[in-house]
Amino acid sequence: MAVERRLHLGTAELIVMTGDPASAAVAAAEGSIALQRDAGGGELLWEKRGPLDTDWYQPAAGGGGGGGGAPTNAQYITAAPDATLTAERVLTAVAGQTAIDNATAGQSKVSIQPHLDAADPHAQYTLETDPRLTDARTPTAHKLTHQDGGTDEISVAGLSGLLADAQTPLAHTHAEADITGLIADLAAKVATTVFNNHHARHEDLGADEMSVAGLSGVLADPQPPIIGSTGTTAVAGNDARLTNARTPTAHATTHQPGGTDAMAVDAVAGTGSLRTLGTGAQQAAAGNDTRLSDARTPTAHGINSASGFHTASGMTAGWVLRATGATTFAMAALQAGDIPNIAESQVTNLTTDLAAKAPTARLISTTAPLTGGGDLSADRTLAISDATTAAKGAVQLATSAQTTAGLAVQASDTRLSDARTPTAHKTSHQSGGSDEINVGGLLGVLANPQPPIIGSTSTTAIAGNDSRVLNAEQTTNKNAASGYAGLGTDSRVPAAQSRSPGLTISANVALAASTTVNITGLDLAVKNGDTWILDYFIPVTVSGGTVGLKPIFTGVTSTLAGSMDCQGNTSAVTASTYARSTTPTTALGTAFITALFTGYIWVRARIVVSGADGTIRFGLATGTSAAGNILAGASLMATKV
Repeated sequence: MAVERRLHLGTAELIVMTGDPASAAVAAAEGSIALQRDAGGGELLWEKRGPLDTDWYQPAAGGGGGGGGAPTNAQYITAAPDATLTAERVLTAVAGQTAIDNATAGQSKVSIQPHLDAADPHAQYTLETDPRLTDARTPTAHKLTHQDGGTDEISVAGLSGLLADAQTPLAHTHAEADITGLIADLAAKVATTVFNNHHARHEDLGADEMSVAGLSGVLADPQPPIIGSTGTTAVAGNDARLTNARTPTAHATTHQPGGTDAMAVDAVAGTGSLRTLGTGAQQAAAGNDTRLSDARTPTAHGINSASGFHTASGMTAGWVLRATGATTFAMAALQAGDIPNIAESQVTNLTTDLAAKAPTARLISTTAPLTGGGDLSADRTLAISDATTAAKGAVQLATSAQTTAGLAVQASDTRLSDARTPTAHKTSHQSGGSDEINVGGLLGVLANPQPPIIGSTSTTAIAGNDSRVLNAEQTTNKNAASGYAGLGTDSRVPAAQSRSPGLTISANVALAASTTVNITGLDLAVKNGDTWILDYFIPVTVSGGTVGLKPIFTGVTSTLAGSMDCQGNTSAVTASTYARSTTPTTALGTAFITALFTGYIWVRARIVVSGADGTIRFGLATGTSAAGNILAGASLMATKV
């Protein structure tokens, strides 16, 4: 079904029948409107004759404008007057509304001007060429639509340029090839494994196993002896010869007087020895000595059955031995007359003890909330009145969460520790609030990325364009002091560039009293940010005075931090101790070599350099009256990590 659409153009009317394969043309209001198949003047499909309210007319098939049998008096729309027609209508532009373009043969183009009159009751419109449809303009405020959670949220993925706020990078890795010059620089470095675990090469089954045969000194670990039964071997601790039973060879004469292992004779009492017979205090009595069987008067003794002096029978418990006459006595019950009256003063401490007692007239006075006082002539019951809002007194404890008036809350009441929603108070924690929060040290990720603090300390980050990241080490530092080592033609580090075997002093360094003796021959040049593992071997001989040597590190122009583990001899070559310190620039609390002998101090330290390039210097803090030397051969093995 065709749908008719009408568009008013001043005094003209454009009618479009949608649904039919046709395009529209325009005529004056008193003329006609015709529909043709295309804009090039093809077959006439429909025309409208007479006034706008007349019916549609369909011309004969095959008809064309002005020929082919079409009536010459029909109402046609033409671009210009035509002599062969009698009722044509010339397509004419209306001022300010339309424009006619006949430049192209067979076409008449009607340009309709915008209709923008707000007072006109018809629908307003504009042309597609109106610059307002394509011009640049400032959009209305709508940034929220592009922010996180907005209706038109923007993804910054793939965008170029820098955001105003610093962005926290995501965890990521870089291939060595992505870092300028890294592969070439690493190829010119010496692997730290060349210097790490160097001792393993000299240990049992190592690549350069050492023989200790002929070496002097005492090894740190006890060495097992060679077990055997010859003059040059040792006997095992569980050797059967040390504990087995055996018959001793005849040797009685060696224990007799005059023998090579003679036993003592008549030794003092309590000491085992041979005894001669006799009557002396240290002699033995013969078996037939008359003193063992002769009659004699017994010495004085008492009656005490419990001690075994004499036994008794037929007695009654509780009886005592009573005198029955001037010269007689017998066992009998104790009678009242046998006990005389005793004065208080004759009883030890009785008078003093009675004086410390309270008389019955003594009063117990009470004040509120305590009640029930009185004298001590009777039992007294004290009580505490209940507390009120106006007076002190006894208070009953409430059960957890109980809300009854007059009860006291216990420390275990759940209301004192339960979780609850706090009242709105976020502004107190914000910047400038009364309880501003410090986010330092908190875990988690803030909603807004935080810019890092740029610096060169352990608590700051380096900038993305920091020269330490972008720039490779200069080749001018190769084989230079404080630079890096290059491989020789034999693919090894030249001896001049290698820190193995390290630094060694060739002359003794004299000790001095109550000072720090620095071993400058072991000074190590370092750079800011370096971390070093340092192994010192310090032989020392003490020839006089009281020393006590304490390891210490000093920095010439650098700040040093880290730790040191120290072990060494103390009061003798066979005595050693271990100590550790996390403040290497302070003298160790434990002293080594505290007596007169030659001993050793070993130190392994991990040192971090900060502040500036400088020198790591090692020394010994001495005690009073120190005399002796730090011996030539003291050495340092240094490894940079």
